[in-house]
Amino acid sequence: MDYTIEYSSDSGTTWATFTDGTSTTASTTVTGLSHSTTYTFRISAVNVAGTGTASATASVATATTAGAPTSLTATQGVAQVALAWTAPVADGGAALTDYTIEYSSDSGTTWATFTDGTSTTASTTVTGLSHSTTYTFRVSAVNAAGTGTTSDNASVATATTTAGAPTSLTATQGVAEVALAWTAPVSDGGATITDYTVEYSSDSGTTWTTFTDGTSTTASTTVTGLSHSTTYTFRISAVNAAGTGTASDTASASTATTPGVPTNLTASATSGVDYSIDLAWTAPSDDGGSSLTDYIIEWQFVWDDDWWTVGASDLTRDSMTDTSVTVRNLYSGGYVHVFRVTAINAVDEHGGDPSSTANGTPTGL
Repeated sequence: MDYTIEYSSDSGTTWATFTDGTSTTASTTVTGLSHSTTYTFRISAVNVAGTGTASATASVATATTAGAPTSLTATQGVAQVALAWTAPVADGGAALTDYTIEYSSDSGTTWATFTDGTSTTASTTVTGLSHSTTYTFRVSAVNAAGTGTTSDNASVATATTTAGAPTSLTATQGVAEVALAWTAPVSDGGATITDYTVEYSSDSGTTWTTFTDGTSTTASTTVTGLSHSTTYTFRISAVNAAGTGTASDTASASTATTPGVPTNLTASATSGVDYSIDLAWTAPSDDGGSSLTDYIIEWQFVWDDDWWTVGASDLTRDSMTDTSVTVRNLYSGGYVHVFRVTAINAVDEHGGDPSSTANGTPTGL
């Protein structure tokens, strides 16, 4: 009405009985054995008369730890390394349940275990590593008997260092802004460039301000919000996963200023038209870095100190930037009028310095 199960770990010199309850089933699983050990077994049937003759013996070894994984490779990444390997030829008699991944930054003197959960996939990516550091890796297979023999080592340096310096920086004058362009650095440090840091200084590089222009890998930008008539110095640094790299050489540009002075102003009575004066002048040689948008035309009597601005309704011209106009509706003829002209660009509605004066006497009663 039962079977007696006995096992021996010393080739039958001594025997232990496996307690599995009472059963007439002609099979059982002997548990609680040691790993990597050869056991000998025998079975005896039991009835009301007692325990019968034991069976012939059968021997088998319990599972051992798995062999070593092979063909381990390590591929550089940004603060990480991708590993791949081949499963061990021998699983030790038990299915593999996991791999233990270890890494060392001191050539194998000390090891740390990478926590990547449980997986029997023969590859993984070790993350959280330092930049620009050489790591050594090894892999061990795990089965029910424990952790097996480690693989041969594989080493690789993580990317990256910070990127090199951008080159060929140019700065082009604008109105309260400067357009910059540059060339990407020759070395990206082993990781893709993700942004550029743009800095500017109004004190020749003693102090720097970072221009906030969002994230972009375009090798150009326009720095806005600058002051008029100010010289700025600029520098650019490339950014990758390792951080901000070396700054470029500097480039400087002045933001637009007010225009120069119109020259060669002349004033003459308009032929056949009373109370009008024809003015003509030469545009300033320097527009201040911004296209001219208008001219302010002023007049006064020759004996007066006050200047009067000529309104648009009293001017005859085709364009606001014409350098010859007719001023109409002046005072009675015979009075000497004094004129001056000031150029305007986008920097300042009041323009730069006025021209030299020119006198004209309109005709009329």
